[in-house]
Amino acid sequence: MMEDTVGKAFLREVLPIDDSTPNEIRVSVSRALAEYEKQARDGETNKRMKGKAAEVARSLCRKAVVEETARRTGAIAEHLTFVLSIIDGP
Repeated sequence: MMEDTVGKAFLREVLPIDDSTPNEIRVSVSRALAEYEKQARDGETNKRMKGKAAEVARSLCRKAVVEETARRTGAIAEHLTFVLSIIDGP
């Protein structure tokens, strides 16, 4: 259930920004990703697992983008590929 919720919510945030500039997209995706990681850390009661919870949230967001990219074509697929490159960034 968490997987479905996090992934769909992340997609709802990153899909509408496809007509933004590349820098605006980078900022928006980075902020959204950071927010989901923070929510996961904050929701984890075991202090040692907070980092792992954030990693799981990031992985769920990435998985949702990969799956949606496979279903899309054209400009939306290109946008999602760019979003994926931001998630996988340096």
